[in-house]
Amino acid sequence: MTTAEDDGIEILSCHIEHEELVVVEPATTVNISLTKSKLEDDPATRHRKRVARAVAIVSFMLLLFSVVLIGVSLNMSKNIDELGE
Repeated sequence: MTTAEDDGIEILSCHIEHEELVVVEPATTVNISLTKSKLEDDPATRHRKRVARAVAIVSFMLLLFSVVLIGVSLNMSKNIDELGE
């Protein structure tokens, strides 16, 4: 097993909680806009949603066609049995 220079663990941030020190800050009011978020405006997110919607539609259509084909084959089974006799 070899290790390269890039295999080390890098600490990006550190959070230390002190149980003795409790600081209570006064509540602040934050205005939140409910119209649109930045994620909805992102073209990559819209493309990802469009791809997910297309995959869902295709999978539903495949499931529907498989159920229809099973129904047709079960309906034709009596006719197929009679052809063999």
